[in-house]
Amino acid sequence: MLMPSIFGENLFNDDWMDFSFPDVDKVLYGKHAKNVMKTDVKETDNSYEVDIDLPGFKKDEIEAKLENGYLTISAA
Repeated sequence: MLMPSIFGENLFNDDWMDFSFPDVDKVLYGKHAKNVMKTDVKETDNSYEVDIDLPGFKKDEIEAKLENGYLTISAA
C-alpha cells in the first residue's frame, strides 16, 4: 500500500548533491514529521477510509483527487 509522502525520506540522495548545500540531507518526513499532515488510512472490506488532520483549513479549501491510482490531497 502506498503511504503519504513528499518525495522520500530525503529530498536528494547522497550521490547527487553532496556539494554546496549543507542541508540537502535534512529529513523531510518520517519520525521527524512536523510539517506533514497526520494521516490515518483504514482498509474496509470494499474501500479505504482516509482521515487527515489539516488544521487551519476549511472543508471548502481542501481538494481530494484520485487519478491513475494516486490520491492527491491539497489545501489552499
